[in-house]
Amino acid sequence: HHHSQDPEAVGRKILELGTAAEFHYLSYGDEIGLPAVRADDPAALAEFRAFLKAAGVTPEALGLAGEDQVKPLQSLSAAVAVQIGVIPAERRDASVDRTLKRLYWHSSRFRAHKGIEQFAAKTRRLRELLGAEANTSANLGGMHPFYWVHQSSFIEAFRHNAMTLAWTEDYDYCQPEASRLVAEFLAGYLKCGARYNGQRMMMYCMPHYAGQSPEHLLQNAVLELGQNVKDLDWFSIPPDGFTTENYVNCRGGLPTFRVMRRVSDMAAAVEDWLEPARPVDAAVALLLSEASDVWEVGGQGQGAVQPGSEPTNAFQEERKSTYYALRHAGFRVDLVTEQDVREGRLSAHRALYVGGENMERATAAALADWVAAGGVLYASAGAARKDEYDEPLDALDAVLGRGARTDYARYRGPLRCKIELPFLRPLDTVTAAGGASFPALATRERFLAAADAEVLARFADGTPAAVCRRHGKGRAYYVGVMPAEAWVKKALQMPK
Repeated sequence: HHHSQDPEAVGRKILELGTAAEFHYLSYGDEIGLPAVRADDPAALAEFRAFLKAAGVTPEALGLAGEDQVKPLQSLSAAVAVQIGVIPAERRDASVDRTLKRLYWHSSRFRAHKGIEQFAAKTRRLRELLGAEANTSANLGGMHPFYWVHQSSFIEAFRHNAMTLAWTEDYDYCQPEASRLVAEFLAGYLKCGARYNGQRMMMYCMPHYAGQSPEHLLQNAVLELGQNVKDLDWFSIPPDGFTTENYVNCRGGLPTFRVMRRVSDMAAAVEDWLEPARPVDAAVALLLSEASDVWEVGGQGQGAVQPGSEPTNAFQEERKSTYYALRHAGFRVDLVTEQDVREGRLSAHRALYVGGENMERATAAALADWVAAGGVLYASAGAARKDEYDEPLDALDAVLGRGARTDYARYRGPLRCKIELPFLRPLDTVTAAGGASFPALATRERFLAAADAEVLARFADGTPAAVCRRHGKGRAYYVGVMPAEAWVKKALQMPK
């Protein structure tokens, strides 16, 4: 059933029709978000304060005088904070920014918690009416413009059974992405969320022609099936006389229909094995971070990423490019969250790649223990230099063998491999001990190397660019640049 957020009405209608045995899922909507939490709602206010108490967060830790000032902050704005009574209008000291960021972080966590809780209640009610085989879902979409999706929707919603059928769409043929592996990367978010409770995954595999080539369509289908997607949906395939988008043009579109038939034949040949199959853990993992997602855009959302802006998607772009490089090197890669790290789930993986500026303090402590026990950690420019409040973090410095930052050229604004990346000029050159070199693109961090770290590569002026350090039974690597951007750019056809 598309689309309703009233499981009571839908469930009773299905029972009335006598079709419960055939009912597969209820969609809550198309590309929906979580509901807002109002600061003037007494019930929500009480829940927010209880949420903070359960986490051990006091008003004093937020820089507030008392509980009366503790209210959910919907935007990172001093004006809004004054308006709802969080801070007095006359407060102008330097601690305001610290208070707002701390409160905003917890407000965003509470909003996700509350929204997930509400949808989980709807899901439970639908299953009470129709049975455990009835699923709930939503087409999460959310890939535009950077394939930088919300963990709360793609992962946490399924971890906590807010929905039970993980569903998104590839829609990559018209996006400026480096690799067709972006469809696999996107499905990896869903796989990360669905694995906790063994939920089913569905993808809109878009056949749009003209636009999507038949070869690309076939590759996307195989990549998505390989990520444990069980249901491929061709979405919309009428001729262009019936719609202005989402069609397969009858002029030249026959090869696309042949590929759809081919994929269906392939699925039929292996479905007896594919249907019960479950993915095994990969040796290599790539870290996702809600703290980085919030603060790399300045707490403003991805719409704030504009040419020259401080908010940037550059670290997510490096994360994607690192994924592509690892896949091209022959490694399977699992996406993992910071909560996975804290819960000890990294024990299933041998190596972890980290590429975001922010990391929760508790995650950094758990990572240090994991490396000491034998894990291999890789971190790129600026990684884990700040915590969940966007405050300085040095918890991993000793592990990584890096000292203080001495200079930081941070990329600003949007970074897309087929728009901005081809025009980037090198900030420096990184040369390894063996003589191989590559350009430092987008971001460069100069840093001091720890006394017990091995310098693996240097910048043109001889200062450390990459270091390695043994930590307990494990090893950690730190690179002060974004190597995957250089790797991707080398593969692109550059403008002359």
